[in-house]
Amino acid sequence: MNIYKFAILCLFLLLSCAFDPSIQTWYEYEESKIPSFDKIEDACYWLYDNISYKSGGESDFFRTADEILELKEGDCEDIAILLMAIIYKQYRKKATCIFVKEGNNVGHVVVKLNSYYYDTRGKIEIDNSKIKLSVPFDNMTLLISTTLAYKYMK
Repeated sequence: MNIYKFAILCLFLLLSCAFDPSIQTWYEYEESKIPSFDKIEDACYWLYDNISYKSGGESDFFRTADEILELKEGDCEDIAILLMAIIYKQYRKKATCIFVKEGNNVGHVVVKLNSYYYDTRGKIEIDNSKIKLSVPFDNMTLLISTTLAYKYMK
């Protein structure tokens, strides 16, 4: 395949994913599937107890909150996406997805709200020098659609 056909294919896949309504509302989920929480830490513990960790492996891509709840499993970025969705839907606050370095690679993904970091263990400490990438709530649609386009290209 020549470079022009490849570029057109990439653009088509990216645009088709970017306008997919399920990606535009990546944070939507059936609210009856999740209880209300008094504190964000309680949501973290609920995720730990109810969403099984499963590595994304080689074909890793981001899922929407509804997909994660349906599967009841996900890797750290899936769980971070679901936690961001819970924070937005229950507290009307926009969190940030933080990709943490482990060596030269991303080793873990957590959620940042204000000056706190969260994962399924509740509030955690993150050394700011280890932050590789920070994706605010408003940019998650692009991130999810880009990774799905990558999935479809493989």
